[in-house]
Amino acid sequence: MKRIIQFWGLILVVVMISACSTGENMIGTENSRDLTVTYKDVKPIFRESCALVGCHLDPGARHDLRLDTYDHILKGSGHGAVVVAGYPDEGEMTYRLSGEISPAMPLNKKLDPAQIELIRLWIIDGLKRD
Repeated sequence: MKRIIQFWGLILVVVMISACSTGENMIGTENSRDLTVTYKDVKPIFRESCALVGCHLDPGARHDLRLDTYDHILKGSGHGAVVVAGYPDEGEMTYRLSGEISPAMPLNKKLDPAQIELIRLWIIDGLKRD
């Protein structure tokens, strides 16, 4: 009996490892979420950490990148788009927020990983306004 339990335990571990290695979880794929993240969900993060005087708030927004409104975020900077709807790895924003590109943003404090993930999910969900 002990060997049967060990066998099924091993099978369960193999199935779980297999699901993790294919990018799926036991419930479904990475994108199987009930809720869509919208701008109203991420707006407080931008307002509290990015759209500040001397940073990304007009006047004097760094690199002509304003992060104080939805339209300004979509407009991007003088160098182009910082977010691409549906593709968090195509725009510069997620790399700056995670510190993968220097200088990491925001300069004065690092965002909480949950805040970065929320912004990433907003991008994946297509940069929905509401």
